[in-house]
Amino acid sequence: MSRLNKILLGIALLLALALAISWNKLGSSLSDWKSSHFASISEIQQSGLIEKGWFPNWMPQSATEIKETHNIDTNEGYIFFFFSKQDLDNLNTICPEIVKPLPELPRNLSADWLPQKPDRYFTCQGSLMAIDSIQLTALIWR
Repeated sequence: MSRLNKILLGIALLLALALAISWNKLGSSLSDWKSSHFASISEIQQSGLIEKGWFPNWMPQSATEIKETHNIDTNEGYIFFFFSKQDLDNLNTICPEIVKPLPELPRNLSADWLPQKPDRYFTCQGSLMAIDSIQLTALIWR
């Protein structure tokens, strides 16, 4: 094997190693996102995720079809759920409503995570919440 071939082989091996390391880091950062789905708030309470901080303790008791995803490294999290009209009326007693300026919804979520027509926004213990008061859906994010 000529000297040039050995050099080229060495460069190719270094590039392959660098690519493998980069891919491993990308894969580990993607796996830092954990997701779960719950039928009701009682399932969340049984899971212990409220105590771990991934679900707020002020979520409406009528919440159903709850899906959440969170990143353990960045502490980002998103929760989408349906809720009852009665809990909509109680939100102002739990969380202050934001009138202006309205926060922007997260851009990195697919449409099935977002309220279709958000018309009310709240701030609750460091999280933001957008609700669609017609569809009775909510998104909480931090």
